[in-house]
Amino acid sequence: MTKRGNEYWRRFGREQINREISRVELCLASSDLTLIDRLFWQGRRRELRVAGWLIDQTLNPTVAEDRSLVWAPNDQALPPVLNQLSGENAVGSLAESAPERLFALGQDDRVLANLTGQPLEIDILKPVKCRQLLLAVSTQIQATLADLRSMPAEQLVANQAEILLDIWQGSASRFFGRYYTLTVSSTLGDSTLEVVGTINLDRLAVGQRLIERVPSSSDLWQYLLRQSDITIDNQLYAYGSVPATEYVKNLATNATLQIANAVLYPFLNRFGELEVVKEQFYRPQMLATRDIARFRNHLSWRYYLERQYYQPVAIFESRYPLLVCSSGSIEYRSIYAPRRQELAKLRGIPWLVTMALEFRDAVTPFATGATTFVGNVVVYVLTEIVGRGLGLIGKGILQGLGQAWQERPRS
Repeated sequence: MTKRGNEYWRRFGREQINREISRVELCLASSDLTLIDRLFWQGRRRELRVAGWLIDQTLNPTVAEDRSLVWAPNDQALPPVLNQLSGENAVGSLAESAPERLFALGQDDRVLANLTGQPLEIDILKPVKCRQLLLAVSTQIQATLADLRSMPAEQLVANQAEILLDIWQGSASRFFGRYYTLTVSSTLGDSTLEVVGTINLDRLAVGQRLIERVPSSSDLWQYLLRQSDITIDNQLYAYGSVPATEYVKNLATNATLQIANAVLYPFLNRFGELEVVKEQFYRPQMLATRDIARFRNHLSWRYYLERQYYQPVAIFESRYPLLVCSSGSIEYRSIYAPRRQELAKLRGIPWLVTMALEFRDAVTPFATGATTFVGNVVVYVLTEIVGRGLGLIGKGILQGLGQAWQERPRS
């Protein structure tokens, strides 16, 4: 093999290994790993680094060793984003490349499988349309970030809702086209409606949904624009650290997915039954009217459960559920956040749900103790009283049979 061929295969192998190491680093950054899982991923990381070293030595021994692939005695590694940066401008390069790395959904051909157990609006889209929507949202977020660079930090916090709504509106314009129209038939005749202008009528309802489902958006913007540290579980983490990078990536992914769902939310309600919409946007399995009705009913039921049960439980437990991407699938992951003010505002069924949870927590220790006591009593009665009584009865029967056998007449 020629020297050029060696270099090509070396770089190809190194890219694959670097990508896999980045994935392993993200797994190791999770706080939910058991000891066995953590040991497994640490061993996997060492294997990948050794494989990278062997590639360097085999295909091009003169190439200097890449420090990101050589195993270190303390088994510590730089964050995946920082591995590719060096020199005096490392922090600046990270700040410039972070949005492109974090908001990258829709830039590949992967089909994201929904493993949340709940229906999402984007589930109805064709894979190509889903990628286009995610790419439109990602692009709009990056464009909005460029406009926010001069905004003071306190305004980023105060204008969270407006920022999210501007991203939502811009994403809809990018995805559908600013002047995209559809003809809707009614009893009064046919009318041509601009899609973006029509779904903007639901701006207030969409804004409430986005604020509830895109938590800590101001922290995300400040992290990306100001390179500020970030608080995770009441602990402050430095900009660019592994926990901060993983946390911000989850926030960015959740923001992208939730805004994409919010773009489709009013669109499905207003135009979901049109045949032209079915042909252009829907999966082949979702073309029948019955299938669309079932899907929308599942979404409505999910909205109801969220308002009446899931959201109150999350508020009471001081957490936010996030939509994250893991191994090509969409999953739920929770983050801690103080929500005392929201808890104080709950009324009606959501308030009753939190009261039921508190009552259960208060009664559980007593019920557990009572159950244990009753169980011990039952065991004692069965073993010491009933068991011994049955044992004495059985012994008496055996003794009677033995005496009868001894006293029987012999021929």
